[in-house]
Amino acid sequence: MTARCFVGIFCLFFVFAPVVFGHSEDAVDEVDRYAHPEMQSAIDACLSLEEERAACYASLCQHSSLFICAEDILRAVVVGGGPEKGMSVLGEMVASSLFSFSPVNEGHTLAHVVGRMAAQHFGGTGDVFLRCPTSFDYGCQHGFLEDVLPKTSSPSDAVTSICESLPEKPEIGKPNCYHGSGHGVMMNESYNLESALAICDLVPDSLSCWTGVFMENVSGNTNGRIREWYPDHDTFRADNPLAPCDDVAEKYRVACYRQHMPYLAHHFDYDVSAVVEACLSAGEYVPACVFGFGAYSIYDYIQNGFLPSLRGSVVEKTIHFCNQFPEKYRQTCYTPAIDQLSIFYNPEKVSEFCHKVDDQYTRYCFWVVGDRLKNLVVRDDEKIEACASVSEEYRDECLYPDASSFADVGFLVGTTESAMLEFEKMVTQPSEKISWFARFRLSFFDVFGWLVRVL
Repeated sequence: MTARCFVGIFCLFFVFAPVVFGHSEDAVDEVDRYAHPEMQSAIDACLSLEEERAACYASLCQHSSLFICAEDILRAVVVGGGPEKGMSVLGEMVASSLFSFSPVNEGHTLAHVVGRMAAQHFGGTGDVFLRCPTSFDYGCQHGFLEDVLPKTSSPSDAVTSICESLPEKPEIGKPNCYHGSGHGVMMNESYNLESALAICDLVPDSLSCWTGVFMENVSGNTNGRIREWYPDHDTFRADNPLAPCDDVAEKYRVACYRQHMPYLAHHFDYDVSAVVEACLSAGEYVPACVFGFGAYSIYDYIQNGFLPSLRGSVVEKTIHFCNQFPEKYRQTCYTPAIDQLSIFYNPEKVSEFCHKVDDQYTRYCFWVVGDRLKNLVVRDDEKIEACASVSEEYRDECLYPDASSFADVGFLVGTTESAMLEFEKMVTQPSEKISWFARFRLSFFDVFGWLVRVL
């Protein structure tokens, strides 16, 4: 970037800073404020650059914290270019060392900002919801629902209408929609856990909605929002670290324990031994608690909180923390970690994980990857491309996982001790095979790749 460009952007910021980036809590005219020509001009100046756009965004943040400034920038981008452009800019911020945003922490939170602004500016319809990219763990869609639900007379009807309008493929779309709805429902109900769960009871995918409610309940506790604004709705107890999971009705407990790990980490001041001990005291629901531990163990704020001095990659740290559990539960912990790695990181990270766990889990690990892909992709060729980098020894597990081959492990992902004993009965469903043509294509590309290397 030329010196003239940086000077021009700085001058633009200096002239317009009071209007453009004066962060206001008044939401009445929020859309109009972010549509202000001066703010849009500042953003357009950055978007017009072919490179160093993240440096340009950062130059607009000299009189504000980077996070608050990023919120303002993203709102303005959404107003000017839609949620698609907003998520693209967020990706550039997260990729830049100038912002130092984690994809699973600040990245996901800022994606909520994009979704809320999309709903406010474009309307709370299913079409707008579908415009939200699914990156950063569906944060844009979650934020959209957080804004829409408080404005409806029947939250359950609104949730069902939006989520059921989604296409059948990829299969993960609807569950994530209902999970995001749970966040919105909990906020809309002023963190009244009982009321929020009752609304989720009325939607087609109650389990996914419940997990969103419990995740938001934990978030509201750890950030102090519940204690400050809704103290009568605080369901956590200092004398019982497993509350409210062991207080709610049994049908909710798996969902609760799966989202409880951040609260346990906060409650025990990131003492990993104490968190593990608490999970192991959950009785019938130990697998659900361990499952939640594995899902959150890839987050850098969790890893750094548990053991700041621990060296190694995110994969090595995740395996280290899962291995704090007895052997019986390690596979339970690995499974959601693989799932989360497949969302937030590239295929190489997932492959690294599968090769660094003990040999007895490697084949299972690639099976989980393949099973996950069934939910994430729409077409055979997408799955072929994703599995092509897997070594031939484990490629079948990736391409067409057959759960029955793992029945001997006596394991059902993250539910209850009783369910673990039922694993063999529940996983012997016929596997979904890829078409013979797709198999041929994979073999063809194997041969073609070999010829390229040889020639």
